[in-house]
Order: sequence, then structure tokens, then C-alpha cells
Amino acid sequence: MKIGEIRKEVASGHARIAADVAWEDCARTPREIFFETEESLAEALVPSAEAFLAGCVVPAFRHGERRVRVEGAVCPELREGIRGALTVLAGWYGNGRRPVAIEAAAGFRPPPRRAPPRTAALLSGGLDSLFTLRMNLLEIPRDHPSAIRDGIVILGHDFGLPDSQPLELERFGQRTRSLSALAAACGIELVPMRFNLRDLDDDLDFYIGEQFGAALAAAGHALTGRISALTIPSSHDLGHLIPCGSHALLDPNYASGALAIRHDGASRTRFEKLAVVAAWPEALRRLAPCNRRPPHRDRINCGACEKCLRTATGLLALGRLAGAETFRESDVSPEALRTIGWVPGFEGYWAELVPALRAAGRNDLAEIIAEKVREALRFRDWREENDGKGLVKRFDRRYLGGSVASVLRRIRRAGSA
Repeated sequence: MKIGEIRKEVASGHARIAADVAWEDCARTPREIFFETEESLAEALVPSAEAFLAGCVVPAFRHGERRVRVEGAVCPELREGIRGALTVLAGWYGNGRRPVAIEAAAGFRPPPRRAPPRTAALLSGGLDSLFTLRMNLLEIPRDHPSAIRDGIVILGHDFGLPDSQPLELERFGQRTRSLSALAAACGIELVPMRFNLRDLDDDLDFYIGEQFGAALAAAGHALTGRISALTIPSSHDLGHLIPCGSHALLDPNYASGALAIRHDGASRTRFEKLAVVAAWPEALRRLAPCNRRPPHRDRINCGACEKCLRTATGLLALGRLAGAETFRESDVSPEALRTIGWVPGFEGYWAELVPALRAAGRNDLAEIIAEKVREALRFRDWREENDGKGLVKRFDRRYLGGSVASVLRRIRRAGSA
């Protein structure tokens, strides 16, 4: 893969950095890859080789590119970190993938770090990002370098590809306005961004399972004219880690001399995070965990997907569901819980809700969830036992690129939607 013609453009109310990306070892379409923000934030954008390297290297690794050659100089810290991240991914998804050489046309040297230091965090409106922001506001003095000063919301990440249908773009605008109000109330600034990294590989399972931590880090590198540190909220807690594109073993590897990266919140379970956010009225009225795509036409959270039901059930156990404006329901029905399908991490996410529901007097819901968790654990044990033989899974990983596993994950998501 070659990444060249890295440039910065400011016009028509927008600022962007872009590069031409060409594949060398596989028959995939060349792309212009870009990071874009508002013209008023033009000084924040830096035509950074690190941004394009971090954003493109995982797709290059998946599709068998022997190298990624980048125009300009590249930070050696990022080069070595990428080596570590790809080693982790190879361990998770099969050792048949060959290493990717990182080449820099102008050599390897660390870029300067912005002074004074400034920290940003991803702010999607989901539970993990709201928890990260809340704990930072509560515990870090506002004049400390680690205090979050910017919240980054990205079109092309949570809201699919940049050319998504009009309803999805409309919803992104609504969320951006809501998060702008939250940012103002918190004394931070919202930085809306758009990128098209998923044009390199539009497989959503791949993005979630392997790429999205690198993509978020790439957005941070693109903004190093404004920030020197990026906080990425964790998706899973340390007690229930599973392979995921944003992970405690991956995200810090995408740092450079110009950008420190912190994977935040992994010491807390999802229910523990929810308790913190539920006690914060400004966040509770904006909580948007729903991952239904396309989004529901008439509501922020669909109320029916696994993630919505999990969040609503947790809020119910905390006695806060009725006060959550983004959920129309004031209760969770046993019938709704019986429809839940398995998702990766299911047993860890749901098991902690059982004692909380019992304490809240909802044994009817607790019993359904407890049985669902037992089913998930039996499935996990069966899978691990069969992995001992492992012939099908290894064949899929090595020779089919994980395509069978990808289809199975899509079927499970369709069943839970």
C-alpha cells in the first residue's frame, strides 16, 4: 500500500487533510482518504503521516499488503506500536497473516508535541464516552494537562459511512447539536469530524473487531495542531475482555511523539459506568447507546436492540429509567428480554444485572437474564471445547479470512435486532 500526496485543503466552510491511497498486493480500488472538520477549526488539522498510517495499516494487514509506504516522515514510536498491535491482531484472528513493513519516504523521526498540552476524548453520546467525561470532570482539576478540553464526535464511525442515507446524516446532526449543548455545560468544546476510513474496507464486523481503535487514534493524529493527548473510552472491562478493535492491548500502541493515547475506563464494568452516568442529569437526558442501523426514524434509542435493552434494564435496576429522556419506555417487559440474542461479551454484560434486579424487586427479569447467561456460558464452553479440535475455525481463519465467522456474527446480530 502506498499513501501519498498528503495535503491540506480549506474551502467552503470546511477544512480537510487528504491522501491518495493505492493498494499494491490486492485488487482493491484506490481511494482518497480524508479527515474533515469545520473551517473554524482549520488550525487543528495537521497533514500528518501518522494519521494516515494509523488509519490505513489495519486494512492493509487484513488484505495481505506486504508494506505500507507513507509520504513524509513517520514517528518511530508509532511504527513500533503498530508492530505490537498487529501482533495482537494476528494472535486473535489467525497467524496466517504476514507482517506489514512500515516505510517512510523521509525516514523515521518523532514529530513535535503541541505546547501547551491539551487533552481530547471521544464523545459519542454512548455510555462509555459519557462515563469517561464525567469521571474526568469530577476528579481532574480543570487546569491539569489531563483535563478533557475537547470532545470529538465523528461521522464515519458511530454513524456509518460518510455517504449514509439522509436519515442517518440527520441523526448525526441532531446528536452533534445535543452534544454541543452538553459540552458547553461542561466547559469543554465539541470538535465534529468526518472521516472515510471505512471506505478501505466496508465490512462492519472487521471495523468493530479489528480497526476502530486505530481509526479513532488516526482522528486524534489528524488533530495534533490542537491536542497532545487523546482518551479513548473502553468498550469492555478488564474482567471480561474479548477481541475487539478498541482494546487495552491495542489503543496505546497507536500513540506517537505528538500524541499520547489513553484507553480509559476498563477498570469499571458497564453497570458501574451506568450508575455514574445515571446520577448525572445532563448526561442521562442525552444517553444514546443504540447501535441500530439504519437508525429508528422517530426515536433516538430504538428500545428493542440488545444494547438498548441492556441499558434500559440497567437503568431500571438503578431506578432511573423513567428519567431517561432518550428512552420512551418506563419499564422493561419479560417478553422483551426473551427476544435477546447472543452478542460477543453477552455473559459479562448481563450477569451483573441479575443481583441488581433482585435487589430492585424484579425477580421476573432477573430469572430470565440468569437463564440467558447460563445459555451463553454453555455456548462458550461448547465453543471452547470445539476449539480444542478447532479444525473448522482454523480453516476459516487461515484460508477463508474469517468469512464464516463473519457470517455467523451477522446472523446473531440480525437475531438480536
